[in-house]
Amino acid sequence: MDNADLALPSGARAGLVPLHPANSPSRRSLLFDDLAEWLPGMGVAVLRFDRRAAEDVPLELQADDAETAVAELRAAAGNPALPVVLWGFSQGHGRP
Repeated sequence: MDNADLALPSGARAGLVPLHPANSPSRRSLLFDDLAEWLPGMGVAVLRFDRRAAEDVPLELQADDAETAVAELRAAAGNPALPVVLWGFSQGHGRP
């Protein structure tokens, strides 16, 4: 996945993909950075990615991107069954 950062601890037990609020497409929010700093120490991988550059990205495309992020996190961890949480607030609450 382009424009993404992965914090992958050795032997990850789980993963987390934070989803964007309506007002910010960046993977570089303070909250996302904090998750990527704290959770790997507890065995949780964190994959942060930038939302598509368009002004108004349909939620269906955002959900597709979240599913891609989950698949890439699992592939990087070498575990296709790794439990992964989608974490969001505001607009980043999930598929309608």
